[in-house]
Parts: sequence; structure tokens; C-alpha cells
Amino acid sequence: MKAIIMAGGEGTRLRPISANKPKPMVELLDRPVLEHILELLKKHGVGSACLTLKYLPQMITDYFGGGERFGMHLEFRTETEALGTAGGVLNCADFIGDEDFIVISGDCVCDFDLGALMDFHARKKAEVTLALYSHPEPCEYGLVVTGEDGRVTRFIEKPAWDHVLTDQINTGIYVMRPSVLKEIPKGEPYDFGKDLFPRLLSARRGMYGYGASGYWCDVGSIGAYIKCCQDMLRGEIKADMGAAPVREGVWSAAAMPEGAVIVPPVYIGAGAVIDKGAEIGPFAVIGASSVIAAGAAVRHAVVNGAVVNENAAVTGAVVCRGASIGRGSEVREGAVVGDNCLVGDNCVVAANARLWPDRQIASGTLVTGSVSNGLLRGGLSFTKPGTVCGELGVTVTAEACLRLGEAAGDFKRVGIGWRGGEGARVMAEAFGCGVCAAGGDIIRHDGNFLSCASYAGQAFTLPLTLFVEEQKDDVSISFFGEGGGRIARDIERKFEAALSEPHKTSPRLTGSATTVMGVVDAYVSAAARAAQVPSGSGGALTVAVAGKGTENRALKSALALIGCEISDRKNGLIVMEASGGGMTLTAADEEGYHLTDDQLRVLSAFVEFSCGARELAVPYDAPAAIDALAGDFDAAVLRVGRDGRQAADLYLKQTALRDGVFAGVRLCAFLKSRGETLSGLRRKMPKFSSMTREIALKGDRGAVMRLMTSRCAGMASELASGLRLDTDRGCVYISPLRERSALKIRTESMSEEIAEELCAEFERRAREIDKG
Repeated sequence: MKAIIMAGGEGTRLRPISANKPKPMVELLDRPVLEHILELLKKHGVGSACLTLKYLPQMITDYFGGGERFGMHLEFRTETEALGTAGGVLNCADFIGDEDFIVISGDCVCDFDLGALMDFHARKKAEVTLALYSHPEPCEYGLVVTGEDGRVTRFIEKPAWDHVLTDQINTGIYVMRPSVLKEIPKGEPYDFGKDLFPRLLSARRGMYGYGASGYWCDVGSIGAYIKCCQDMLRGEIKADMGAAPVREGVWSAAAMPEGAVIVPPVYIGAGAVIDKGAEIGPFAVIGASSVIAAGAAVRHAVVNGAVVNENAAVTGAVVCRGASIGRGSEVREGAVVGDNCLVGDNCVVAANARLWPDRQIASGTLVTGSVSNGLLRGGLSFTKPGTVCGELGVTVTAEACLRLGEAAGDFKRVGIGWRGGEGARVMAEAFGCGVCAAGGDIIRHDGNFLSCASYAGQAFTLPLTLFVEEQKDDVSISFFGEGGGRIARDIERKFEAALSEPHKTSPRLTGSATTVMGVVDAYVSAAARAAQVPSGSGGALTVAVAGKGTENRALKSALALIGCEISDRKNGLIVMEASGGGMTLTAADEEGYHLTDDQLRVLSAFVEFSCGARELAVPYDAPAAIDALAGDFDAAVLRVGRDGRQAADLYLKQTALRDGVFAGVRLCAFLKSRGETLSGLRRKMPKFSSMTREIALKGDRGAVMRLMTSRCAGMASELASGLRLDTDRGCVYISPLRERSALKIRTESMSEEIAEELCAEFERRAREIDKG
């Protein structure tokens, strides 16, 4: 017997679960509902089926193909105009032929004995046999009244309780003779329940009802969907679970997690990761490729290929594919988080709330009702200069990195490095594949920290270098341009746009891949060479390096090359540490005084001026004390972002001013050659104090900056990479943050008290503007 499967439904009541897919493709234990129907048909000897499609048909045809993978022969008929249930079956007449056939819905879940249904149909010599099911809530369905012999005597369409004459509902599963198709008009909408069956009944044609036993559910609502998933876990449905039973009530296609609490019944899909300390179940479906982090809990809920982060809880809800639930957040009873939604940390998605696909919810938000507009989840963006950050597998994916790599192919030669874990390696390799697919060449190197990756770009004269770093669940991707400096904003925009542009590949111009080793050793040697300063009286210098990681091992090695003795940390010694992946330096002098980042910048400038430099380039927000130093040496200071290409080019050449390891080695070489102490050198510097605050805004940061600039117009000011104000009490630097609606206020003055007062004053101004 052949089957006609009606698979054109949109599943409007099931949204947002079905917002991006036809209803038959909604997943039930990692497989579409329609796949479960094919299994049922095959089990009862049906080897050939024709599917009627309408809504997003290609998603079904792409998944099922010709049916070979499922051991069946499948054909498809796509409706361009609505034909109704009966009209859709008539459209398959050429497939049906001259034998009786079965009609079944592609979005129901059942385990009926279809063989018994077919036998009943044959015994009764019926023209149409309807599979009926005794349902405890019959008012939601069409009812069918039958006589003692099973012959249909009446149809009742979704009655009120006072009109209920039976609990037998029409399941939408029929066995029919092909002669019935002659009663269906061609080319116009025509339904079984509303049109054909009443017509056959009035003509006293042979229609029978078969009382089927077993399980049946129309997965037509969110509540029904959750219940159906739980019924499968209860064993109420005779169906293939798609995973092996590993113990009573636990089915898992993935390695069983160690240290997690698993309370049966539970289903765990292939590739799912459940961290130690997570709590799963009871009645939890953890779909394929889901990630449940330490401290998270999923109970009476469905997580279909999503991420539930640390200490988050999902209870009685559905979290759809590609979504991410932030740390400490709650998703409560009956709620749905749609595909690719990003729920921030410490949010509450209230009971029965609906988050439609691709929404982004800010941290600390209470979500109620239906959220179908507002902020769309963004793609990768540069939240820091030259750097994109995001959650591994959620924001930062292999596909996104491949697209970025395709865009990078225009640079022809691209350096690639990584550290932190296999996730970082996979993202870097995906980027490299994109470069090669677009005709570019990649140079993999073993410089496994950030400043070394920057050096590699400079040493190999690469127009672009990428470095991927993984820390726990987060990934950062840093881009360096010519000379090892951060890429410009126009290149950042090029990469941001690449994610929404068509794929760009050159199959006849595939690029090559080269691997270079020994980059860290070369970096150490370069730092030691660059540290050489004009000789003075000289002397011994002992330094303690406190930090860990390859960057601090490189700092130790470079210090040893210039003749410093490396010691354990103890009183009376300089203590240094390369931080930020080697990009910055922290230090404490022999007296235990911890120098600030600004103080170290001033010290580095003093070293360069003392060694003969007559022009320095510094970041736009570098301390104004450097300008005072420059006056003492009759030198000039250029600021990146203010003084054009000249400043940018010079800054790239002065590696010790932008690299923490180079800066530490250069400073120690200066102290060693001059017989100076770091504490003594510190006292020679201009006295200043700085203060930095970040001010969260309720309004638009652009509007706040415009009004701030306007109101400060009477002060001596610069507008370049932010707003820089010179007051009679000190310098103020104000700029908006990239990653969120906030301002950074940095003040600098002769004393800490005045710097604090300036900071408080301009914070007050910013808040008044924001409030207004």
C-alpha cells in the first residue's frame, strides 16, 4: 500500500518553535516529527509515499531527498495555491494509481497499528476508513459518531461540551479507495472534513470508523509539544528513541557526563556536552550539540541544540536551536526561546513568554509576553579595536570564521595563530580554509600569545594576521594589519559586512598553507635586540617575573639575554609581568610600589627620550605628562588618531611603546646600563595622577557625546579619537565605549584628589545630559 503524507502545515500555534520551519520538521528527540511518521509507515509495510508540500517545501525535500536514507521511495507535490486536504491528495492521483492508499498527517505523533487499520478497511470493503481515537479533550477536534458495525453516522466539528456525543476524534489518518478521488473537484480548495466526508455521508457511501488503540498526539501547540516529548520519555509512545538506553530511563547518543546529576527520565543527543555540576532531569530532552554548563539545571524541559550557561535554569520550557541562555538566567514554565536567540546574564524569561528567533536580550532583563521585535541578535562585531569577542559555538562559529576568512582572501598572505583549546584551533582553521578558498595563502605560526602574533605579522611583512584565543566558553579573534598594528576601522567594517554577503570562493585559484615554527624564539631575540641602549656605567640587575604563560616565559628569556638575573619574587626586587597576552606590562619597583599603566607609559617615553628619540607617537589617550617630558628634551609628541598617517606609522615602529614584553626588556636594559633603580627613576618622573570611570547610559551615546561636546565648547578642546579637554586643573578625556551604551571618562591632574574631583564633575555632567 502507498501513502499520501500531508506535510504542508505552517504550525502557526506552535510558533516560535516552528517560526523557521514547517510544522512537520519540528524536532522530536533530534528528529523531525515527519521522520517518526516515515518509520511508522515503513514498520507496517508501506514502502512508498508522496508528500504534499506548501510551506517552506525545500526544507523538507532537502532533508528527506528521495527517501533512500530512510528505506523508502519518496515523491513530492508542492502546492502553489491552497488546495485543501482533499485537493492536495487529488494532486497526487498519478502517484496513487489503482490501489487503495493511506493518508496520514506529517505533523502528528502516533504508534497506531496501521496494519490492523488496513485489515479492517479490507474486511469492511469500505471506500473510506477513518482512524478514530478516544481523546479526553474531544472538544478541540472533529468528532465522529459510528454505529455498532463501525459505519460512520455523523460528523460533529469541534463541539461545546453540551454537544459532545462521543469521545472518538478524527485523527486525520484514512485508508481510501482511489475511486473516491473522482468526488473531489480539480483546481479548487476542497477539504476532507468540511467537504468530501459530509458529501459521502449524505450519499450513504461506505465510510467506516476504526477505533485505534495506542498513542496519538497532534503536535499543534507548545503545551502539546512539551507533553509529547515527555510522553516519549515516559515510554507511552512505541517509537525508536534514536539513542541507546545507558541505564533505566536514560537514553544517550553522547558520552555520559561525569560529575553531572542525571535524574531519569532523560534523553541526551549526539555531541551534547554536559559539564560537571550540571543537573539534568527529570523529563529533560537535551538535543544534539547542546551545551549545559556547570551549575545549570534543565528540568521538565526541551533544549534543542542550544547553550545553557553556568547556573542558569530551564524549567518546563523549550529552548530552540542555536539559542544561548546567559549565566544565572531563568527560563520558566511554558516559555519558548526561539532559534538563535541570545539571552543575557541574570535574565528571567517569565512563564509562557515567547522569544521569537534571533532576538537579543540585555543582561538583567525580565522578559514577559511575546517578543517579536526590538533588538535583533547581531553578528560578530568589533567591540574592541581590532578584536571581535563572543561565545564559542554561539556567536563565534566555524561558519562565521569561514566567511571572515573568505573576506580576508583579498589580503593574499594571511598569518594565523591560536591558543587556549581545540575550539580556538577549529575557529582558526576554519578562517584559514576561507582564506584559501578565496585564493589567499595562509602562514600558520607557533606564536601562541597575542603580542607574538603581532610580531609575526611584522616579521613576515604580512598585510593581515589573525590570532584566536579561547578562554572557557568565550573566544576572542584579534586582527593585525601591516607592521603588526591593529587594523583600521574601514577593514573592521569590511569583515563585519562579510557575514551577510554571498560566499566568495575561487575554485581555480585555491591558496596554499605554510607552517612556520620557532616564532616565539625569534620574538625573544627581537625583544632583546630592540632593548639595547647607549652604554653607561652599567651594573647588575635582578628581576622577578611573576606571571605565567608563554608571554612571561618569553619575558624571562629576553631579560636573561640582556644579562639580567631572574629570581623568585622577594622584597627589594623589581617585579614584572606581561599581561593582556603580552600586549601590556605591569610592574612593581624595589620598594613594592605598583606602577599604574599610565606611569609605565611615561617611564617608557622617558627611556626613549633619554636614548635620543626626538619624536614619539603615543595613543590618543596617553598621559599628558608625556608632553611635559617632551618639553624637557626638546622633543615632539604625536598622538595616534589626531596626527594622521605620520603618527600611525611611527607608532608601529616603536614596538616598546605598544608591546608589554618589549617595554619590560627595554626598561630593564636602560636601568642596567645606567645603574639606576626603578624606584629612583619613578621619582624623576613628572608627578601626576589619573582616574578612569565607565558611565552606563540610558540614552543614545552619540547624542550624549554631541551635547557634551557642545557644552564644553568654551574649554580648550580637541576632537579626534574622543573628546579631550584641557582645564586649569588637569586634562579630561571622554569617549563612548564600543561594546555598550556607556562613556569612558579619564582624568589626569597633579594630585589624586583633583583627578577624582574632575572625574566626578564630568560624570555628573554626563548623567545630567543623559537624563535630559
